[in-house]
Amino acid sequence: MSESTLIPADEALALLREAVALSPADETAISMVEARRLVAGLRGGGQRSQVETRSRLEGTVQVRVIEAGRLGVYRADGATPSDLASAIRQAMAQARGAEPLSPELRLTPEDASPVEEGPPLFDDEIAALTAEEGQRRVRELAAEREQARLSWSESALTVVTSRGFSRHLRATSAALEVRCGRHPGAGFAAAAARTLELLDAPAVFARARRRDASSDPAEWTAPSAIVLSPEATATLIAAFGAHGLAAAAWAADGCFGHAHREAPALAPGLTLVEDGSHPDCLPFPLDTTGARRRAATLVADGVLRGPVADPIEAAALGVLATRPTLTGEESGPEHLVALPGGVAEDDLLAAAGDGIFVSHLDPFDCWDDAALTARTIARGVHRIERGALAAPLPDVEWRVSLRGALAAVRALGNELVVIPAERGWLGGTGAPAALLGPVGEWEPI
Repeated sequence: MSESTLIPADEALALLREAVALSPADETAISMVEARRLVAGLRGGGQRSQVETRSRLEGTVQVRVIEAGRLGVYRADGATPSDLASAIRQAMAQARGAEPLSPELRLTPEDASPVEEGPPLFDDEIAALTAEEGQRRVRELAAEREQARLSWSESALTVVTSRGFSRHLRATSAALEVRCGRHPGAGFAAAAARTLELLDAPAVFARARRRDASSDPAEWTAPSAIVLSPEATATLIAAFGAHGLAAAAWAADGCFGHAHREAPALAPGLTLVEDGSHPDCLPFPLDTTGARRRAATLVADGVLRGPVADPIEAAALGVLATRPTLTGEESGPEHLVALPGGVAEDDLLAAAGDGIFVSHLDPFDCWDDAALTARTIARGVHRIERGALAAPLPDVEWRVSLRGALAAVRALGNELVVIPAERGWLGGTGAPAALLGPVGEWEPI
């Protein structure tokens, strides 16, 4: 990655401007996303460890048009002039079968001011990091039997519209996952950031080691309370965001959003904010239309306010729009943050009594019913005794409704940890540690 393979800014802008200038549509907007990703992995630590390195270049090009007052959207197969011309024709064909738009709706954002100020987005050190150097860094930090996976990327967003609007913005990101072996109670930790300095890889390894068990596993008993690590809380919040706070999740009759809108559905102290400028949540101040992201409170002290929605989605659902321009795609959280509660993690453990600590949750399988019924595997599980991690416990399947889990939150920690989005490149989910009451069904594996 020492030499960027992304299209230079001036060339990317010129390419899209030429295509937009040739478009016969009443209004045209083209958004191009490029991303170069690399991964360095280490399984087992030490000299006999297995290593993995891989890289890939990916990208998407979306064409949006308004023709005769109707919206058409098409994703191009490539970014050549012929690809873009074909995509414009396809988008115009889509527009012919669409419903008429309100006259005030536009493809072009109103705010075209510079976006240079704000949290750091680009790290030259990440942009120059080769696969070999990434592998070396992981090897130097990992101890015997430890597993680690470092991934990093350089991304670019280019947007041009027929109303003279243009944007080009680049960002880097790095994410690290660490696991101290495969035994019960193995320590897990993770983090993601826009710069290597903010990632602080040594601190992630240290956090995993503090959570690592060295004794034989204890017999499983149902917990009276649960403390989730920040990483585990973020996984829970991300699942709720995808299934409870995306516009599509509110469209079905009897869905969670319709049933609980403006109701205290979750824990009173829980506030969830979608904020693309939050410095601790892989910030990126623009959405894919080039519009400035606006912070939106989706859950306020447990009260469900609404989903992420563009103007068309908002009008259809009867909610406030959180995105200002027509996106042409299903909206969902990309920078979801659970605001900290100010309680130190040691105090969360002390308040848990004879509960359990969970350092890692696998991604949730979720049923899109009114309760958001879900299941996951909890790993790195410990008993809590006298306010500290005690004997390890086996990995366990946790069956719970996402609403029930988030309604059971009794207290939140004071430090955010960010995990990257499962899909996409723009953002992630940030959350503190959380203390939950007994909730869900637990079955040891």
